[in-house]
Amino acid sequence: MASKSVTITRRHNAPFSLQQSSMQCTRSNETTQHSACNAQEDKSSFMQRLAYHCVTIWMFTKSDMPTSTGINTTFAIAGILAGPGAICNADIHWADMGKGILVALYFTWHLTLCFNLGNQRQPQSVIEDGANKPWRPIPAGRISPELTHRWQLAAIASLLALCFTVMGGWQETSFYLFCTWLYNERAWGDKSWWQRALMNACGINTNRVATLRVAVMAIQANTDVKFEFTNKGLGWFLICAALVFTTIQVQDLRDQEGDKLIDRQTFPLILGDAPTRWITGVAVCIWSVLCPLYWGLGIVGCMLPVVTGTLVAAHMLLCRDRKSDQTSFRLVAVWWVSLYFLPMMSTRGL
Repeated sequence: MASKSVTITRRHNAPFSLQQSSMQCTRSNETTQHSACNAQEDKSSFMQRLAYHCVTIWMFTKSDMPTSTGINTTFAIAGILAGPGAICNADIHWADMGKGILVALYFTWHLTLCFNLGNQRQPQSVIEDGANKPWRPIPAGRISPELTHRWQLAAIASLLALCFTVMGGWQETSFYLFCTWLYNERAWGDKSWWQRALMNACGINTNRVATLRVAVMAIQANTDVKFEFTNKGLGWFLICAALVFTTIQVQDLRDQEGDKLIDRQTFPLILGDAPTRWITGVAVCIWSVLCPLYWGLGIVGCMLPVVTGTLVAAHMLLCRDRKSDQTSFRLVAVWWVSLYFLPMMSTRGL
C-alpha cells in the first residue's frame, strides 16, 4: 500500500513539476529577452551619444574648414610641387602625394580643433558668438565651457603624442599651441590690434609650415631621406608671415558688431572702417608685386598675383556691407593661395 501511495503521489506531482519547469523556462526566456532589449537600448543610446558628440566636434571647426584646413593643405601641396631646392629638399612625384594629402588634412583639422576648443569657450567669445554665430556648440547649448576645456586638453595631448611618435613636426606644433595659449588664455587676441595680428601671423604660418612638414614626412616615411627646408624656403615663410600680419585685419571687418560687445581692440574699431579698408587694400597690392619679385618671376608669373590682388582690393573698397565683408575675407584667402604657388611657378620658369 505504501508503494502504491508513492506511485500515485509521483503521478499526481509529475504534471505539476512539468508545469513549474515550463514556467521557469518562460521566465528565463523573458529575462533573457529583457536583458537583450536592455543591451540593444544601451548600444543604441551609446551610438546616439557618440553621434551627438561627433556633430558637436564638427560644429567647432565647420566654419574654419575652407580658410584653415583647406588653405593649410593647399600650402603643403604647393610646397611639395615646387620641387626639390625651392621650399624643401623633397623630390616627390604626383603619384605619391595621396598619403601626404590625407595626413595633412587630418593634421591641420586637429590643430584647428585644438585652437577652436580653447577660443570658443572663452567668456567673451561666447558673448560674441551669441551675436554673430549662435549656431556654434556653446551658445547653442550643446556643450558647456567646462566640458569644452576638458575636450581641449584631450585634443592637445593626443595631437602632441601623434607628432612625437608618428607624424613628426612636433617643434612647429608645440610653438603653434603656445601661440594659441597666448591668444586665447592670455587674451592677446583682444588687448591690442598688433598683438592680435602678430599672433595670427605666427599661428597661421606655423600651422602651414607644420602641415607641409607632416605631409612630406608621411610620404617619405619608408625612406632614408632627411627632411630639410632650404634657405629660400625659410625666407619665404617669413614673407608669408609678414603678409598675414599686414592683411589679417580684413577678417575683423565682418565681426565689428560682436567685437564692440566685448570691447575687443581690433583694427577697424581703433582706426575706423574706411582706413582699415584702404590700408589693407594697399598692403594687398604691394605684396602682389613683392612676392613675385622674390621668386624672380617673369611677366606671366606676375600676372596671377597682381590681377588677383587688384580684384581683392577693389572688392574690399567698393563693397562694404556685412555679407560683402565675409566675401572679402574669402577673397583674401584665395589671394593667399595664389601666392603659395609662386615657388612652383618659379621652378617651372614662368
